[in-house]
Amino acid sequence: MKSKRKRVDSDGLLKRKAGGSGGSGGKSNPFETVVMASKYAVLNRDPQSKQPSAIRKRAIDNRKQTLGKEFAVLHKTNRFTDARKGGKNAQQPSNKSQRKEMYNLNLTHRGQTLAELENLDDVVDDDNDDDEESGMLHDDFTKATHFGGGSDDEGETRRRDRKTVIEEMIAESKRLKAEKQRANDLVFEKSQNLDKDLQLLMSKVGAHIRKEHERSKPDDYDRAMREMVFERRGTPAEKLKSEQLARREQERRERQEQERLERMKNDEIDRGKDKSRKHLSADALDDGYLLDGDDDNGLEQDDDETGNDVNRYDPRKVSQEAVGKSSSTQDGSEEEESDDEDEDEASGSDADSLSDLKNAAPASDEEEEDEDEEPEEKREPEKPAQQVALVSIPRFIEIPKQYEDFSKLLETYTVEQQALIVEKVVQKANENNQKAKAQRSVLFVYIIQHLVDRFTASSVGSIETDFKALHLLTPLLYDLAQKDTAGTSAMFHDILQEKYGDFQQHPQRHPPLASLIILKLVPLLFSASDARHAIVTPGLIFISELLTRCPIRNRRQIACGLLMVTTVLECVEFSKRFLPATLSFLAGVINLACPPIPPHVTVKCVHPFKTSAVSLLPAPADDTVKAPSEGLKLTAEDLIRAEMTESFKVRAVATAVAMISTMATQLTDCPAIQTMAKFFLNQLEGLEKVSYPVKVKTLLKKTRSKLTQLADQPVRYLVAAEQKPKPLRLLEPKIYPVYDDIRSRPKTELSLREQRKKLLQKVKKEKRGAAREIRLDNEYLAKLKHKRRMESDRERKEKVKRIFSDATTQQSELNSLDRKAKYRK
Repeated sequence: MKSKRKRVDSDGLLKRKAGGSGGSGGKSNPFETVVMASKYAVLNRDPQSKQPSAIRKRAIDNRKQTLGKEFAVLHKTNRFTDARKGGKNAQQPSNKSQRKEMYNLNLTHRGQTLAELENLDDVVDDDNDDDEESGMLHDDFTKATHFGGGSDDEGETRRRDRKTVIEEMIAESKRLKAEKQRANDLVFEKSQNLDKDLQLLMSKVGAHIRKEHERSKPDDYDRAMREMVFERRGTPAEKLKSEQLARREQERRERQEQERLERMKNDEIDRGKDKSRKHLSADALDDGYLLDGDDDNGLEQDDDETGNDVNRYDPRKVSQEAVGKSSSTQDGSEEEESDDEDEDEASGSDADSLSDLKNAAPASDEEEEDEDEEPEEKREPEKPAQQVALVSIPRFIEIPKQYEDFSKLLETYTVEQQALIVEKVVQKANENNQKAKAQRSVLFVYIIQHLVDRFTASSVGSIETDFKALHLLTPLLYDLAQKDTAGTSAMFHDILQEKYGDFQQHPQRHPPLASLIILKLVPLLFSASDARHAIVTPGLIFISELLTRCPIRNRRQIACGLLMVTTVLECVEFSKRFLPATLSFLAGVINLACPPIPPHVTVKCVHPFKTSAVSLLPAPADDTVKAPSEGLKLTAEDLIRAEMTESFKVRAVATAVAMISTMATQLTDCPAIQTMAKFFLNQLEGLEKVSYPVKVKTLLKKTRSKLTQLADQPVRYLVAAEQKPKPLRLLEPKIYPVYDDIRSRPKTELSLREQRKKLLQKVKKEKRGAAREIRLDNEYLAKLKHKRRMESDRERKEKVKRIFSDATTQQSELNSLDRKAKYRK
């Protein structure tokens, strides 16, 4: 019976061998374990230890797998590579040679420069050229040089040596080249002669060559036709019913009104958010407010745009800047169309300005325009429209690039015709293209400068015509302001800043009428109901300083002050605010119309009216003063004339009383209305004893009854604002899970210096470790090289010993053979 052999599991055996050989797989040797010293003894924590031998073995194994394998295949190859030029594994040429090939500055063609080849001298090809031109050798030369020259069938005379054949071939080659050169020279000479003959012939035939006729410039009709042909046509849209259109228009108006109310109440919201800010009245602000930058919600401008005197507006400089701007912005027409659409949508932000413009009556314009001094230049009154020769208005008008061109364009037309011309120019500037956008602000300045020039040179006979021009051009200015809000606001801000700077130089002198017209345009062109506005707010402060600092000495100054009060009333029509300077000015006007005050009565009089020698008290008469023939409203002539008349006194008092009534109506919800009503009631008591027309007395009676009703209203005491009850705090703790070790968490944030020091320490440690690894790698490679050298030396010695042993064996065998041969003999 055979004994059963014990089966051996090869896989298990390999695993056991691998486990026994590796230090990590088997049981560790306690004599190789090194216990690391710890600074503190921690409870329930085993002492840390390491095994240097195991770590060293792993490092050596790692080097065997990396450096060892690379060293084994160093300078060896186990595959065939095609390293030929153009082959698959061809080496890339050096950068130096590539650079020379790419940038060859000496461009020649067979020794001839490219400039010489520009003569276009085409050499005639010769069909009879020998094969020598193609680089092929003659048969005779090949036989003589390669086969000794000649053959057996040739005679002895044809046999020539190699030297003779080569000399004959050289001589033949020189002969052929000389003949070819002579032929080329002959062709070149004939070509030159033909060129000269052609030039002589062209001088005689050139007059008969057809010349291009100058094209005539297209007239206005052709240009209009081309514009209509290439004009962008509107895309068809879905036709809506009238009810839907009306509903959309109603929604748009409601949305604009809601936005206006939000802007108007913005100041109250800001005061609610920031209670620490103190309230300042309008006349309590510094004089330099207009010159300082403002970061309010209006159309703010940068300091470099509005804060320097260099950028003060000048229509000539503006036109030059606009030309440069339009030339630098010729692209992006599609973006411009989208921007214009956005501007049209955003134009609703000033919707209340449009309502102010519509509500402004021509009569208010006539009674509110102003000027301080007598104009130095008197302009002759314009002739009636019937006497002016009717000049045909051009159909196509280009936007002027200079203000002088703009003024020349309007100087030969009446006011109505000027308005039509400006309307055409504005329509052209409102087109949706980049060039028109750059010219809107320039045209805006041109129109304002035109109005300033008119009112600067206005006289008694032309003042009504000037106000008519203002009435016709204001809607056009409003259209430009809505199309280009940012540009026109910046320009108007510069104009307002310049006028304020002129006023600051002479604060005791009334500004000219042109400056007051600029202030009159503020509520007509911009949103006056905003809480803060970049144009309206400085304008109101400017008006406040005019009303409080300019003295009152004549009729014109009183009319200018009433005009500014009317402007303020237009600005606060929706916001329901009040300017203290207007109250003091109206009170001063009423005080000038009152009879002498008894000693026991005290009436306060503010600064501009303290030193005034003007009196609005009518001259004493037996009966009641008659009503003026021109009515109770101020006229435009009151802004020019300085002499005081009885008619002006009545109209000035009636206008002041009407403004007090309007102000009382606007400020009905103001907390201080009771105090203001009592103040004006004391001022109006003195007018009861003066004999005024019936209309004035009726107006005065209505105003007193309204003020009495407002003064009798109960005063609401100041009450602290209601505060919302504080909600109870939740007592449940907020628990956040912490996933990082508390020992590794930094206690405090390190400074930059500490962080840099720590980083430098890490870099130094890493450098030290890297240097150690490089040193160990070099040692390993040195051992491999030494091992390979010793093995090669050992093989060499063995081979030498084998050779010597073989030689000794052969020598012994040879000696034995020699001995045997001797014995045989």
